Amino acid sequence: MSKSIKHILVAQCRKELELKQKFLKDSLISAQESTHSETKSSAGDKHETGRAMAQLEQENLSKQLDALQQLQTQLIQINPDKRVVEVQSGAVVETEKMNLFFGVPFGKMECEDKSYYCVSMLSPIGQAAKGKSTGERFSINGVAHTIKSVL
Repeated sequence: MSKSIKHILVAQCRKELELKQKFLKDSLISAQESTHSETKSSAGDKHETGRAMAQLEQENLSKQLDALQQLQTQLIQINPDKRVVEVQSGAVVETEKMNLFFGVPFGKMECEDKSYYCVSMLSPIGQAAKGKSTGERFSINGVAHTIKSVL
């Protein structure tokens, strides 16, 4: 693993985060427009139901945007130049079974012809591997993993 892997993974996570934020913002604008069009209706109960559903959708989208903002804050705190020797936020870890990037939970990403699973330190695998270093083992769902390297 090279040091640039961490830079690439952080950049990919940032891009993914920006795409999700744009999608949610566009959806929120659409939901707001829907609410405004519902206020022009005079169909009684149907009008109230449609308006309430549009408001609930706006609240849901706002909560999702808030969650993405928290992920963005976590991602900003990761310094890809920082060398780590144990599993912590920002670590890229290679085991004999998989490659992991501990930071934000974005699932599987491809980098330099390898798959990396982007996971949170709060996830079960993050908690199991936390503080471990090269040569140490951790177990998740009954499967043991030996850490080959930590970057």
